[in-house]
Amino acid sequence: MSNEPSGVACVRPRCNGKGIIGPRGRCTVCGHPPERQRETRGDRPPPHERWEAPIDRTRPPSVANDSASGPPPVISDERVPPDDWRCEGCGHSLGAAAVADGRCPGCGHPLSPAPSTLALRTDDLVEGRYRILGRMARGGQGWIYAAKDERSGIWVVLKGLLDTGDTRARIAAERERVFLTAVEHPDIVRIRDFVTHNGAEYIVMDYVRGDSLEKMRRDQNGRLDPADATRHVQQLLPALRYLHERGLVYCDLKPENVMVRSDAITLIDLGGARRADDLVSPYLSTPGFRAPEIDDAHASGGTGSAPRAYPSVASDIYAVGRTLAVLLLGTGWGLTGEHRHSLPARDEHQVFRDHESLHRLLLRATEQDPAARFTDIAELEHEVLGVTHEILARQGSRRKIDRALPPPLSRRFTPMPYLTGEDDDPPPDAILPSPQVDPDDPAAAALAAIPADGDPSTIARMLAELTPMTAEVQLRRVRFELDAGRPGKARDLLEKIARDGGARGGLNDPSRPAGWRVDWYRGLVALAEGKPADAAEPFDRVFSAVPGELAPRLALAVAYERAGDHDRAAEYYDVVSVADRSAIGAAFGLARCRSKPTDRIAAYARVPETSRFHPEARARMVEALVASLTAELDTSTPRDRSMELAEERLDRACRLLRNGEREMTAPRRLGLRLRIFRVASALLAAGALPATGTVLGHPCDPDSLRLAVEKTLLELASHTEDRRTRVRLVDEATRIRRWTWY
Repeated sequence: MSNEPSGVACVRPRCNGKGIIGPRGRCTVCGHPPERQRETRGDRPPPHERWEAPIDRTRPPSVANDSASGPPPVISDERVPPDDWRCEGCGHSLGAAAVADGRCPGCGHPLSPAPSTLALRTDDLVEGRYRILGRMARGGQGWIYAAKDERSGIWVVLKGLLDTGDTRARIAAERERVFLTAVEHPDIVRIRDFVTHNGAEYIVMDYVRGDSLEKMRRDQNGRLDPADATRHVQQLLPALRYLHERGLVYCDLKPENVMVRSDAITLIDLGGARRADDLVSPYLSTPGFRAPEIDDAHASGGTGSAPRAYPSVASDIYAVGRTLAVLLLGTGWGLTGEHRHSLPARDEHQVFRDHESLHRLLLRATEQDPAARFTDIAELEHEVLGVTHEILARQGSRRKIDRALPPPLSRRFTPMPYLTGEDDDPPPDAILPSPQVDPDDPAAAALAAIPADGDPSTIARMLAELTPMTAEVQLRRVRFELDAGRPGKARDLLEKIARDGGARGGLNDPSRPAGWRVDWYRGLVALAEGKPADAAEPFDRVFSAVPGELAPRLALAVAYERAGDHDRAAEYYDVVSVADRSAIGAAFGLARCRSKPTDRIAAYARVPETSRFHPEARARMVEALVASLTAELDTSTPRDRSMELAEERLDRACRLLRNGEREMTAPRRLGLRLRIFRVASALLAAGALPATGTVLGHPCDPDSLRLAVEKTLLELASHTEDRRTRVRLVDEATRIRRWTWY
């Protein structure tokens, strides 16, 4: 092994190019190994080190590592664009008057001198390494300049402090140096260096190509498609989760700070990031995206009635919600005014009317009380994923695109039961899934060992003696008391939980992890007691707590259907059956709530062919097609457009029956054939059906159809056990028989 230095310069920020990588692979100045390069598409980390989003993570490098792609775009005018310069304190748009006065006219926040005194000039060489190309934009804390690293040949950006006379900004910049260089994530911009030029300090970061979410929004008439908006937010959440898991909070999330390229995102501008346990240093954030608890403290400086508050995981979650709201609605809805700390009502915007779960997701993410928001980014990720899937499924349904992909695996509920909810099934609430046992509950292992098909009364007694009496044990007792047919006992248990729930994990607080479970069982108890109207309210609270889940919508549909509100029930059945094709009960429920035969046909068509209930759904479609033809015979004339399509619908009914006859019982099959022959005869007599072709193999003429009806009646009678019914069928066949002399 050679003892000579490698001759490779150390490029770590603190070496500034003075160190050389020695023979042992470490820098002769700082003692560290060579700084590894940021991963590229062909150099992905091992699976256990990846930060995967639920969508495609294949992505090109966010940083151009050479100049082949061309230089970054720069602004030729060195003056401050009036609409681009806003006060960090209140968000007020600044102009020439503010430059001259040195203070924000809105709140009096101190500003830097005229930006020209800070601007780096084109061709300036910073610390003998970074050649300035020009000014790109203004960030939340300073000006951003494009430059080329003459040592490595890559494009970088330099961000200088805007408020250099403000001690808060100086402290924030100094803190960045301590922890930002350790942040390394494929979706977070990389901090490369800290430099000084003419007394001003700058951060050197990778140049990220692409457009910001803000630019994308503006380019698309101010609003993104809801599926695109939720998908982009879903992509940025792993980066925030990475920061939170390392004790950092981002503080200044907004559309301008998220870059998009080739369906991949990069979180930029870490100037406001800080440690979550830092209760001393000031913080930087943007009005309209700043959570109310820190906005009030920011405005009062921590004095007066506003308590001193600092950025947290909860305030980052709030900013995620506001960012998504801006992507969906633009900025003209009172972002920094009327709705500075609230959201518009659902009926004020079409996107919310179309996607109720999206509105509820935003409401919970931006709750006034930080404790009522999502607990962490992981919980928010799951809900955003569910809402995104629902939006895509519904858009595909409207566009006649097959969106039959299964929904994300629920973290809170068991899979949908494979039941229809019809009268011959268990009670309608049996089509509802059950909440999963909280894996963190001390009794989780014991509860997992309970057999699902055991006697409910026996299991309920066993749970009553189980120790410790945890939250999940209490709730499982409620479930098995319901299964045992004792809703009164189940209600008594819930009332007891409500009385001492605070001591058992916050069971009486819907905002707590276990809180929505109590509401879920309250709804089940109300259904079991025959009070569906009372069940809707707790199920609605569950929907607000977990807006990405389909189970609360299915529960609401069951409650509204049993309460007689078929329109609202159909609305929720529709959403669930589109988003989850395995929710058979939702498709059958939707059909029950629809009055028009054509709507019932469309509902039954959602039952997948792989389902054991598909033959029954096919039979129901035949019945609905025949019913639609029968209804129109009573109200239409042969020249009506609806009757012109009669032959097409009759053919469809015949095809459905032929394709499913083998899977039907003989009485079911013969009953459907009888209906088809009868309606065909009526259509022929009304002149709405040409006397050509065949109907289930029989010529389409009066005599042949009458003979088909007669034979079907007699065959059906042979399969009927009830004597009176059998006699009635034979008598009917005899009446329609054409008598002859031979």
